[in-house]
Amino acid sequence: MKNWILVLALTLSSSAWAAQEVYVSDELSIFVRSGPTREYRIINALKSGTKLKLIDQNKETGYSKVATDTGKTGWVLTKEIQAEPVARMLLSNARGDKKKMEEQREETLSKLRNALNRIDELQANNTKLNSEVIKLERELNSVTTQNMQLKSRSNKDLFILGAGLMFIGVVVGAIVRRAKPPRRRDAW
Repeated sequence: MKNWILVLALTLSSSAWAAQEVYVSDELSIFVRSGPTREYRIINALKSGTKLKLIDQNKETGYSKVATDTGKTGWVLTKEIQAEPVARMLLSNARGDKKKMEEQREETLSKLRNALNRIDELQANNTKLNSEVIKLERELNSVTTQNMQLKSRSNKDLFILGAGLMFIGVVVGAIVRRAKPPRRRDAW
């Protein structure tokens, strides 16, 4: 019985091990040689993604002369170098760009929210000011109408006063004429 349990445990653990996913590493190294063939000694090993300057290419042997950022020179297989950065570096750059873009997006959204809030405030203020303008226009119309009525009444009052003064002047003139003795006429 113990044997069966041991066999069962080993079977389960081995099937779990077989189901695990793994990936090939992209951490590769290339060898830098002192000359343009395999017969030259290895002087350095460079990791994938190391930046190099291409100095010369030997198409017959398939090697290229390169220099590192530190100034060391050597020969590497031409097929092991490429003009563009490796995928790992591009992915790292893309992740950095994505992070920057997400930050810019958040900043832009924040500015947009602030602008929308400001628009709401301005619209509320505009509505309030429009109602005040309408109220003031009504008051202005009322005051203008009252002013015109007062001017009209004032003109009527002045007309009546003038007519009354003229009537009094005519009455006083008639009374004064009758009260005066008639003038003599000289016959010259």
